[in-house]
Amino acid sequence: QNDSLKELHLRDCGMTDRGLELLAIALTVNKLLEVLDLWSNKSISVGGVAILSNYLRRNIELVELYLPNQLKSASWLLDTVNEARRRSGLRPIEVKWFEIV
Repeated sequence: QNDSLKELHLRDCGMTDRGLELLAIALTVNKLLEVLDLWSNKSISVGGVAILSNYLRRNIELVELYLPNQLKSASWLLDTVNEARRRSGLRPIEVKWFEIV
């Protein structure tokens, strides 16, 4: 279990849906991550966000998620994640959208 990683910035690193799937698996050992920055990754799709959403439902401390604007169509999925978090007594995640440059 990792108890020291609080912020993970993977901005503009070529992340793909498969990369998100592997990241979600790796992050299952970290319940203390507070910030996940995936901004400016052009190859992430709504499907990738769906894969990541299972991790987001269980992470205890995550409060900020940075995503590229082209994924705003996934906002409904993140709303359901936040609803599940509220029912479990967890704080909602603040999603911040950014233009890809």
